Amino acid sequence: MKKINFCKATTIILIINVILSIVLFFVVPDKIAIQWVGTSPSNAVDSYYVFLVPVLSVLFAFTGKLVLEYK
Repeated sequence: MKKINFCKATTIILIINVILSIVLFFVVPDKIAIQWVGTSPSNAVDSYYVFLVPVLSVLFAFTGKLVLEYK
């Protein structure tokens, strides 16, 4: 079985994250509840927060790549 290197695997995961976030941006409501008290939301954020996962993924990927290159 052929191995996939770290760079290709990371790129594929990042592309999936970006595509999924773009699709979900049009599906989720304008305000997303992030904190609940009982049965009602007590804190909400804008729908732009669905792009937080791809942004953090890119940051962690580049940080990981820098750490691997440093060693």
